Amino acid sequence: MGSLGRCLARSLLRGQPGPSRPPGPRCYGSAPPELQEKTLVLVKPDAVQRRLVGTVIQRFERRGFKLVAMKMLQADQGLLDKHYQQLRQKPFYPALLAYMTSGPLVAMVWEGYNVVRSTRAMVGDTNSAAAAAGTIRGDLSMHVSRGQVAFITGGGSGIGFRVAEIFMRHGCRTVIASRNLQRVSEASKKLEAATGQQCLPLSIDVRQPQTIVAAVDEALKEFKRIDILINGAAGNFLCPAAALSFNAFKTVIDIDTIGTFNTSKVLFEKYFRDHGGIIVNITATLSYRGQALQVHAGAAKAAIDAMTRHLAVEWGPNNVRVNSLAPGPITGTEGYRRLGGKFAEAASQFDMIPLQRAGNKTEIAHSTLYLASPLSSYVTGTTLVVDGGSWLTSANNFPALLDFWAAGTNKNQ
Repeated sequence: MGSLGRCLARSLLRGQPGPSRPPGPRCYGSAPPELQEKTLVLVKPDAVQRRLVGTVIQRFERRGFKLVAMKMLQADQGLLDKHYQQLRQKPFYPALLAYMTSGPLVAMVWEGYNVVRSTRAMVGDTNSAAAAAGTIRGDLSMHVSRGQVAFITGGGSGIGFRVAEIFMRHGCRTVIASRNLQRVSEASKKLEAATGQQCLPLSIDVRQPQTIVAAVDEALKEFKRIDILINGAAGNFLCPAAALSFNAFKTVIDIDTIGTFNTSKVLFEKYFRDHGGIIVNITATLSYRGQALQVHAGAAKAAIDAMTRHLAVEWGPNNVRVNSLAPGPITGTEGYRRLGGKFAEAASQFDMIPLQRAGNKTEIAHSTLYLASPLSSYVTGTTLVVDGGSWLTSANNFPALLDFWAAGTNKNQ
């Protein structure tokens, strides 16, 4: 059971009388009382958030087992660290702790004849992507879809890396592609170790269609299919329009806008035209109100949002869904560092956001998963804004941003 299970079982059963019942022997599953067993079942944070506790209870009750104790609790990191001590050296260990402490758990103790072995069979394979239909994990775990493949540009770091990780944890194999082959190769090893799914690292330059063609051909040779395209390659920095060089503006347009079109067109011609597919373009809210010092990225991302709508119309008959996702300020990313996230944090500017905080990479990855999954099967040609309401209320202070930019420029000289 492990230290976590023993601790929770003791906590649940210590001093708890359980439901009132008439005197006499208890016998669940048509067996004598001496053959009754108890077992602990944990409903983890994502299942609690998806309101699946009642469904899990129903499955056990239909098998004739008795719920004798139940408690909702927040897992203690020290206890988790002890429980998972054999995994401490694994690269996915910090992500595992973060997941297990991301929300409340529900612990249950079930009683009945042969309940321990029956629970193992009912719950299914530890790898939810391999769990059989009819088991709890097989039926209730959320998958992009077993056997599907996602092609992710910019997948070696930041948001793209977290998108790849979340997709792989939901049963998807991935291709992560960027100009830096060493970076995506190292990222691929980490992702495979953390998730048990296959990840193919490839080198591409989205500005050069021939490199995309070569990468897509290699991915199709390896996986025989590509179901999802995430256009995440991007470049950005703060700069007032008056100081922005012609080449700098063109470079951002080339990577963001033209790169998105190049990759989408190659995937459509190579696979999506005949097999259907899903495209998610990572954009931004910069153009919604003319964000200061962002004319290059704002123009590039606005063009991608327009492209999203055009391609949704033209490629919909081929069963291709095309949507955009516009993140707000996201901690732990290169954009957060380059675009003044720490400055905004120190100045308490995030207090003006309706949700009063910056977002995180996992929240963006989960939103991308939604757009790439059957949960959004009737959604196309739209932009999902995931920014906590930031663009509605945050300051667009040109003088303050200009001062921040100037300070950074002087520091780098």
